[in-house]
Amino acid sequence: MTINKNDEIETFYGVNGAYSYVKRMAESIIIDKVTLNNVEFYLGTIDENINGLLGLDVLIKSKSIINLDKMVIEFKDN
Repeated sequence: MTINKNDEIETFYGVNGAYSYVKRMAESIIIDKVTLNNVEFYLGTIDENINGLLGLDVLIKSKSIINLDKMVIEFKDN
């Protein structure tokens, strides 16, 4: 990952300490068949076993349905 002059660095505090991430803005992202515009996201290391996280802001904006019975997230066409 390369940091540029337009990047913001934010620090989050959790149970295991403080973590710093680079905040960026994406013009658009595509999840399944849903396109979201102007999405903020963070780059950084969480844990070696985690490839990425979807925040509640993205799940709400994409009108996702979390099906805990099937353990899947369903993305609906808007």
